[in-house]
Amino acid sequence: MSTTPRRLASGINAEPADDRSVSTPPNRTRTEWSDSEFWVVAVFSNPDRVPRRDTDWARWTWRRWVWSVVALVASSPRTVLTAVLQAALGSALGLPAAALPAVWLLCCAAYYSVALVRATAPWAYGIRRPNEAEQVALTAAWAAVASAAGFDGSRYSLWVLDDSALNAFIAPRRLVGVTTGALQRLKPRRLEAVLAHEYGHRLVGLGQVAKFSALFATPVSSVLGYLFGAIRIVADPLARISVWLSAPLSWVWLVGMSIAVPAALTPILGLSWAVTLAIPCYVQPLVTKLLELRSEFLADRVAVDLGYGGELVAFYTFMETFTPDGYPAGAHQIPKPSAELRIDCVRRRMKVLQRSDRVDSWLHEQTGRHT
Repeated sequence: MSTTPRRLASGINAEPADDRSVSTPPNRTRTEWSDSEFWVVAVFSNPDRVPRRDTDWARWTWRRWVWSVVALVASSPRTVLTAVLQAALGSALGLPAAALPAVWLLCCAAYYSVALVRATAPWAYGIRRPNEAEQVALTAAWAAVASAAGFDGSRYSLWVLDDSALNAFIAPRRLVGVTTGALQRLKPRRLEAVLAHEYGHRLVGLGQVAKFSALFATPVSSVLGYLFGAIRIVADPLARISVWLSAPLSWVWLVGMSIAVPAALTPILGLSWAVTLAIPCYVQPLVTKLLELRSEFLADRVAVDLGYGGELVAFYTFMETFTPDGYPAGAHQIPKPSAELRIDCVRRRMKVLQRSDRVDSWLHEQTGRHT
């Protein structure tokens, strides 16, 4: 859930004219999903995998650690290449090999600590304290989520981000932020569903170490992003004329850059090391995006397990009408599965829990008869 400018509606929880009951798409069968969609659902979401509600913090602890390590390893190729190139540059300048990587590490730590220190975190995220009306709405919604999940909501501080997008987030230091757009446009239960989704991110999150590793790798990630993305300057306008022209051109450019990068690194690292480091750097974005998709699906599952399945369906249906592509673009954008696919997964999870609740009810009834 990210951000983009949009004119705000007036009044907390005031519903705009376009937030009305929209007919949601029917459940798709397996054959109606594309192979990639089904693969993502089966591996990263699979609403049928856990037949009981799964929102206990302690039960998720070891999984958070495991997936944090996986995310750290996935983000390491560009981090390693950044350190190696900095060491090579330092040696060329007559400095100790570890000098430039150490200085860059300290700079990243100083930058990242701004978001981790409670006193400076609000400034880093651009958030403010809610006014009286916002405080009432936000406190009530967060208290409902905390009650459903069974944790102490008073340990979290509530903040507002002045933005019209329908967005919320949970940051380090237990900061819960909600945009003014979400406060103004969403009904109370839908706001609770969004916050429950964000709590799901905290429950299944990828960890701060992996995020810091990605920050350290910013120089290499930026250079590769510009090199591989430069073709879009030509390919995107050309695609409006003919996809048959833009697609081959894009592939030729990507293959050329895939060869040019290790070729440029060979004089510094040698051919074998250049290829060994370059290939994982190419694969890294795909792996990290898949991990982020997993986090999105599991956060949805947590929200459903907390009792917000119907509200999530309504929210994602509204999100499809809110912007042309379903999600506002912004500085914190991460890859998102389609709203239709998320609705399907939410509904499947709801059906699993309904079956589970019926079985539990029957067992309780049978137990009562024999006591």
